Amino acid sequence: MAGINFDVSGTTANAVMQTLITRKTQLLEELEEIERGIAQLGQIAAEEKDGAALFKRSNYGVAETRIRELLMKRIPVGATVAEIVQECDISRATAYRLIKEMVLDRQIQTGRPGYWVLNPTYQPRSK
Repeated sequence: MAGINFDVSGTTANAVMQTLITRKTQLLEELEEIERGIAQLGQIAAEEKDGAALFKRSNYGVAETRIRELLMKRIPVGATVAEIVQECDISRATAYRLIKEMVLDRQIQTGRPGYWVLNPTYQPRSK
């Protein structure tokens, strides 16, 4: 065995072999325990990721509702991103992300330059 030197003076080869077999068994048990731990942590991490994604989606749903309510109040003028950020209490990055998604979903559209308005032809998708 490379890298492992045994002092076997005064012992029999059989005794050394039994010691090595015992140690191998212990190491294999430790390895199995480590693999179980890794599998458990992987499952926990996946659940945390799924939970975080659900949390984000639900928060976005609330923010989208707030944006729609704000734009309803401001018909026909609409609102700027700065007004959406302030009125809906969301970050500028979140506002831009939601506006992009809402435009792709045809919920909102541009009004006059710099303003967002509800799309009057928007039909919500059934879920």
